[in-house]
Amino acid sequence: MKIIARIFVALALFVALAAGAGYAWLRQPLPQLDGTLALSGLRAPVEIVRDRHGVPHAYAGSARLRDDPAP
Repeated sequence: MKIIARIFVALALFVALAAGAGYAWLRQPLPQLDGTLALSGLRAPVEIVRDRHGVPHAYAGSARLRDDPAP
């Protein structure tokens, strides 16, 4: 009977820890999906779009940063 009680306590502890870890993981901030953001060092506007699978794609007016030397 003691072994069943120990197994039950260990299982309950495992479930409680898993629930706490899941709660902490779900409370993480999500990435910004819309709006505008001003960044220094950009030479031209950049547009980030997501395809139907959620993969981000960046479209920029220039491939170089503002402080990069010209080739």
